[in-house]
Amino acid sequence: MSKFANTSHVVFGVAEANHTRGKAQEYLQTKSWCHVYVSGMDTILEILKQVESDPRRGCPAEGSELTPATFNTEIHLVEGDDSEYMDKICGYPCPGTIDVQLYISSKQFVCRCRASSMTGTVAQSLCETFKKTIANILAHPRQTAPSVDMLCNYDRSRIERWNKIDPWNQTIKACVHDLVRIQVSSQPESLASDGWDGPMTFRELWEQSSRLSFYLHDLGVKQGIMVLFSMGLSKWAIIAMLAVLRTGATCVPIDLLDPTHYIQTIQAKLVIATPSQVDKLFGEVEYILTDLPNFITLLAPAPDVYEPGISPRDPAFVMFTSGITSRPKPVILDHEAICTNILHLAETLKINDRSRVFQCSSLTSNVSISDIFGTIARGGCVCYATEHDRDADLPRMISSAQATHVFLTPTLLRELSPDTAASLHVISVISDGLTISDVLKWQDHVSLFHLYGNTECTICCTATDACHHDRLKYHGRLNMGRAMSCRTWIAEPGNVHRTLVPIGGVGELLIEGGILARGYYSSKDEDKDEDEDEDEETMTDAFIYDPEWLARFPKIRPSGRKVRMYRTRDLVRYESDGSIKFVGRMAM
Repeated sequence: MSKFANTSHVVFGVAEANHTRGKAQEYLQTKSWCHVYVSGMDTILEILKQVESDPRRGCPAEGSELTPATFNTEIHLVEGDDSEYMDKICGYPCPGTIDVQLYISSKQFVCRCRASSMTGTVAQSLCETFKKTIANILAHPRQTAPSVDMLCNYDRSRIERWNKIDPWNQTIKACVHDLVRIQVSSQPESLASDGWDGPMTFRELWEQSSRLSFYLHDLGVKQGIMVLFSMGLSKWAIIAMLAVLRTGATCVPIDLLDPTHYIQTIQAKLVIATPSQVDKLFGEVEYILTDLPNFITLLAPAPDVYEPGISPRDPAFVMFTSGITSRPKPVILDHEAICTNILHLAETLKINDRSRVFQCSSLTSNVSISDIFGTIARGGCVCYATEHDRDADLPRMISSAQATHVFLTPTLLRELSPDTAASLHVISVISDGLTISDVLKWQDHVSLFHLYGNTECTICCTATDACHHDRLKYHGRLNMGRAMSCRTWIAEPGNVHRTLVPIGGVGELLIEGGILARGYYSSKDEDKDEDEDEDEETMTDAFIYDPEWLARFPKIRPSGRKVRMYRTRDLVRYESDGSIKFVGRMAM
């Protein structure tokens, strides 16, 4: 109950039944309640002793401070082996506010569930989990609660089925600029971008990036070099990022408001910036490249030199994400991880060569990688406005751009309506803040995708079309959808290496697959303060290898390869269809 309800304080009703009393319904009259505090430090024996010594145990529910409405679960202890009674109770509905009843005799137990509260599949899972848990406790009574293996074979086989697709077989072994080159060859005169500074075709994008890439290469920009970006949305920002990628170097977008911390962390020598940022950057780096519209026109046309030494495993971007101390952490994203994620995401979101994707995210957001290169890789057009115009009137900007797709936060979504953004076909929201009201507002007009992701998983690792998900239809609630180009696992938060939680239980979400970041960038600076040491300890623990429980999945466990997983620190639970429900964030 503690695991399924996600609480350390468990309350349930108890009926200590005497089978000689006759009628089945009379057992419901002897109800009392029991409160148990499930500590992560106490052993099972210690918890049971606490229950036995609790003076309130057995206190009648009626007239006490807890009423029957306080709990929705009952355990009926049936003396002896009353098979006739156990058969009879199956014909009675759950009374009052009770959703689950467990009847336990010396030889069998029966589980009754309210049909409106759970499906038959969930009920079967609950019964199998109960049997598994009791057997484990009896065999190992001195283990702590988080150590109890509750995963029954019934749940294990279902989780194995949900994770049967090997994400490594879905990995796109390519570089980001390879995907752009394909579209340049197939539709050179189609628009790659269209914004406040004018349209740009795929041919123009490639030619302009060739000029800048050739110049950067002469400056010594190559594999292993980090190039900082301090730019707003423009076609020149797209050109600059593509040019850097084609040299083999790594793009590092930095915060326009406070670039100093980023520069000190990365210790780069070159930054590409808008003219308005030069004063802030002067003296911080060795080279500042600015005013790209005029600068690139001064460069001679460059040969279409392809860099043969660039590997899909080379870093393409370093994106900063918030740390435990609110100090941004630099996450290294390989070409391979980005290509895998943006292509699978673009396919899910139905982006194609007729799509016009409006970009709302800043270049420092990992979503911008999908906005730009996910769109271009599928032959679509990236649309954008100035930050001022976008913030002042987002509906008008989307309408003017004739955008078909957009990534939004729930707050920005609520600025729009189906009437003011009639051109949209697909809206994507990466947040746990999407509500039923949001979905109902749009369900007859667009595909509204509810996405979940972390920078450590590149962009997005689960997705669902919220407007057409059965969980909304039958239960009136949203979830995160199912895994996309990865595997999802839900482990015991205090014991992620050893124990998975049962289906329906709350645990920490783990992600496996080729979309995972390489790790965190470190400048190997010895002069670190305490906050940096704390962050580094947390970053070291962020990725785990070959957890013990993986041995229970021999059919899908890869042979000869270490399995690496990212700990999201998010609490979730599996729904009965394999989709995932967000519960909350783990306390640090």
